[in-house]
Amino acid sequence: MVYTAEYASPLGMITLACDGEAITGLWFNGQKHFGSILPRETLRQEHPLFAEARRWLDIYFSGREPGFLPPLRYDSTPFRKLVCDILLTIPYGETMTYGEIAAEAARRQGFFFTGFLPCCGDGEYMILHHPLQVPVLLDDIPFIPEYEPFMAQIRRSL
Repeated sequence: MVYTAEYASPLGMITLACDGEAITGLWFNGQKHFGSILPRETLRQEHPLFAEARRWLDIYFSGREPGFLPPLRYDSTPFRKLVCDILLTIPYGETMTYGEIAAEAARRQGFFFTGFLPCCGDGEYMILHHPLQVPVLLDDIPFIPEYEPFMAQIRRSL
């Protein structure tokens, strides 16, 4: 069973989800991908994990380092899990750019990050090179219909 509850943050309402063993999701209410991994049926009920998550959020939003992390589980693609693992390495109060995250993800997978390839509109695609210098596009890029002809052209050239 997946449980949900809300948290009133200084930035707006947040919905928390847990499976009874770990926090499995956190979304700002109304965000684009709100609840994207939630099953159709959830139980809106308090759980001890929510108390721990709220305590962490209270400390974080007060401007202090929480010093602990509630149990987390992110059931997703291997690439998204990798990105989450990288995000958890960012020290409190510091930042990491998307480019730095991409470069670290590439390094952990044995690739060399060579930059972003500009294309239609504001979209950018991450281009990686395997140590054998074979260009690769990360497979976790969301499908955007207007970019698909461009992506198909790149795939054919690989």
